Amino acid sequence: MATTNIGALLLAELQTLSTEARRKHPEIKEAAERVIVVLRGIKATGSVEIASELAKSDEAISPFVLGCKTNNHKLASISVQCLQQLISHRAVSPRSIAQTLSTLNEVIHLGVDIQVKILQMVLPLVTMYDGCVYGETLVDAFHLCLALQKSRDPIVNNTAAAILRQVVVAVFDRVVAEDREHNDDEQEDTRESDMTRKYAKDAFFVLQDLCLWAAGSDTIFILDETVDQGLVLDLIESVLVNHAAVVARHTSMLQILRERLAPFVVGFFAEKAPFTLAVRCIRIVWLFIRDLHVDLAPECEMFLSILTRLVDPGITSKGGRSSVSLSRSGGMQPSKTVLGSGFPLFYRVLAMEILRNTLRDAQLLHQLYAQFDGDSNADTDAEDCHVIADVLKAVGKVAAERPELRVSNSDGIPGAQAVGGLASESESLDSKQVGAHNCSLRTEMHKLLDKHEPPLMPEPYLAYLAFTALLGVADGLAEHVLPLCTQNVACSAPATNLAPGSVLSSSLTLTDTRVLTAKQLLLRSWPVLLSVYTFYLVVRLDDLLFGQIMDTMQKLVQVSGAFELNEARDGFLLLLCRNCLPQAAIADHERQLQQGHRATLSPVDELEDGAEPKVHALPLVTTSLSGVTFTMNTRQIECLRAVVACAQYLASVLGPMWYPVLVTLQQAEELLYQSHGRLQSGPANTNAAAKTGSQPTGRRASVSGQSVPAVASDDKQLLSSDLARIRTDYARLLGFVRTCGGDAIMWTVRALCVLGTDLSNAPPDVELQSEEAAMRATASIIHRRLSAVLNRPTFAIDQLRAFAVSNVDVLVGATGTDDQGAWRASTRHLLATATHLHAPAPMRTQACSAVSDIVLAAMDLVSQADSGSDTVSQQFIDSVSSGEAQVCVLTPLLQMMNGTAGDGYADGARFVDVSKLTLDTVHMLLQSSGRSIMRAWSVVFDIIHTVLDTPQATGAAGTESRQPGYLMRCVFP
Repeated sequence: MATTNIGALLLAELQTLSTEARRKHPEIKEAAERVIVVLRGIKATGSVEIASELAKSDEAISPFVLGCKTNNHKLASISVQCLQQLISHRAVSPRSIAQTLSTLNEVIHLGVDIQVKILQMVLPLVTMYDGCVYGETLVDAFHLCLALQKSRDPIVNNTAAAILRQVVVAVFDRVVAEDREHNDDEQEDTRESDMTRKYAKDAFFVLQDLCLWAAGSDTIFILDETVDQGLVLDLIESVLVNHAAVVARHTSMLQILRERLAPFVVGFFAEKAPFTLAVRCIRIVWLFIRDLHVDLAPECEMFLSILTRLVDPGITSKGGRSSVSLSRSGGMQPSKTVLGSGFPLFYRVLAMEILRNTLRDAQLLHQLYAQFDGDSNADTDAEDCHVIADVLKAVGKVAAERPELRVSNSDGIPGAQAVGGLASESESLDSKQVGAHNCSLRTEMHKLLDKHEPPLMPEPYLAYLAFTALLGVADGLAEHVLPLCTQNVACSAPATNLAPGSVLSSSLTLTDTRVLTAKQLLLRSWPVLLSVYTFYLVVRLDDLLFGQIMDTMQKLVQVSGAFELNEARDGFLLLLCRNCLPQAAIADHERQLQQGHRATLSPVDELEDGAEPKVHALPLVTTSLSGVTFTMNTRQIECLRAVVACAQYLASVLGPMWYPVLVTLQQAEELLYQSHGRLQSGPANTNAAAKTGSQPTGRRASVSGQSVPAVASDDKQLLSSDLARIRTDYARLLGFVRTCGGDAIMWTVRALCVLGTDLSNAPPDVELQSEEAAMRATASIIHRRLSAVLNRPTFAIDQLRAFAVSNVDVLVGATGTDDQGAWRASTRHLLATATHLHAPAPMRTQACSAVSDIVLAAMDLVSQADSGSDTVSQQFIDSVSSGEAQVCVLTPLLQMMNGTAGDGYADGARFVDVSKLTLDTVHMLLQSSGRSIMRAWSVVFDIIHTVLDTPQATGAAGTESRQPGYLMRCVFP
């Protein structure tokens, strides 16, 4: 509302008007003087009070009405100015509104300044005098705006269009207040009330005329034959943007959209149209989908199908996919290029932008899926419910339709930059980073309302839109599901300072309709998502997109695990595992390593066509200390960390998938260790070298015989930092396995045992045959694995030792329960490695040390239990009190001394180093925990008796070592 004192302003303007009109128009002078008298008689001084007094009589506007009728520009200008002030201060009598509108209509031809002032009065008349401006009066207001909108002056034209939008919105604003007054917010059918209430009736007729105008038909309420179609579509959009809920609440308005607007939009996409109209039509389609999908379900289903066909023209093409030819120059392309279906390319782009908006709105996507696709179940034909599924398939095809984006000869995830630095503009797309900076428009095409022609766009724009749309689907699923099934827990592993982490909880229930819909959506969409992620993991993405793809893949693994969709979970997780390692470089390295030793080549190299490779068939242990000339790039390391995070979150439900996860972790750790410059340069084990026929190397050299280039000090520090960081991640992962307990512990131990068997070639544990087969089946994608060097503890034995030592109270305390299988599996594997005749000597020693460390840790815990320590679990204390735990703990030492691991392993020759380490362990055990031994003395005596009863030992030179008392004298001097 204006703040100028209306009394003083009107007095000044009336005196001016009286002076100008006294000669030729005395009637205006007389009318002005009468109003002056009225103004001077008002005692109030405030504008509100003065306006209230003036509104009681029709006399206040009479001089201005007369001034407008003279067609004199100066008099009309003064009169229009005063009318504007009166209207803005509510100083016009309601009885005079119709006369005022009629008067304004008579002076619209007198000049631009008067036209602009008239437009400034229309909106206040509709909003401030809403009780008077309805029906025919409202039509007069529309006629004013429509007449001025046809002006050739751009200021008047644009102002009139803007006022029209505001007037249309104001008409529906009044319906909101009217519905609230009559408590119609929850009323189901208001068809009759639309025709009896004045504001609802106005809104109905306005909406009807807008739809008739859009379709090119004759109007009923606002009689005007020439209205710009683009303006009409803008007005319809304004209604749906601001008052879709009002339209949905009134069935008669819905019927107008169903019978008038929807057929027009469907027909619009049947033939080519100008860019400006296509943009406006596609925006209306988006509003139908977003706001009216419940009330106009058949129409929205039709629109989604149309968008799907526009995005993927090959669906309806008889001659295959569209014939658009795209260059590889990486430049811009005109978006008016005609597709094979006959439509300009901008149609396809507009459709993709709307579909991206749909897929990135998680709540809307779930509602649409539940409405159109969610009814499919075992009792119905799924082919009848595939609207959103078709959308996802079409978007997935577009996302992967640019093969030139993939990095040529990619080996896992490519680095952030091409080798040799950034690519120049003339280089192909696979050398550039793909991201928003070179694959998107500054303003999305469907927002370009002021453009008459489509803009130039980057070649990969469509693929970029599709890819980011599917990233939005993954984000939406995670946002919808993960908060319901995630808990933050502290790591319960002893002697650790690990921060709390997120793990899967058991709180997710499928009785919730939203959760069930999300599961069905993931079940339908994961194959499309997996294929798109497979494509883009070998595209050189910018940092932002790469971060998004890692984040969303991690979320998809977690959501799939939460829903127990194991096939989807394994697919995404194996994709991460496969791409975080340079598989091709590893395979080439192994081929070179085995040159000249064809007898030891893996059957993978000699497989017949169609045969399935076996990852464990490749000899993984090498005695050569030659390092590798390649390593993991930083993005592959980030992918590896995503694998670790997924395994931590799903530790309790991974099952056999622990094996490929641990294979990946072992390979990454081995590769970083061999490539970061810390390998020893001493001679290799000559005895083992003689067995395999390989030549020992006295210096660090490549497998091909060429010297390895020196590694810069900065690169060494970076690689060392990466190695330390992933080792910390590994420790954190295994620390949280204890927190998850149960199956997580059992499957982790099994996977480490199978991984150790791959290295030692020891006979497999007969108790784990079925589990081993299941685990190896999950890792069939890994065709080559990097051989390990034996100048340090191997990954499997080291991690198994650390895990057993940290969780010995859980493993031993489970005596007599099913959980004891983890203790039995771990000790049997270590004993098998330590006593296997053909196991590498360093691995035998490592296995013996691991058994000793585990036994000593267990007996130390027994001592703590005897002393009443609060850090020992009650389950372990109960087990110790029965004596079963001590026998269980010491039995592995006896088995190791006997050279057998129990059932399933034949007695074999004994090794001096194994026997000596066993006795050393017994010696330390007796010194530190001898007082705690109760029922297990028989095991101790059996160990000593075994030494004295055995005349020979294998693996030591000389005759003294073959005497029965030699080892006893060494250990117990």
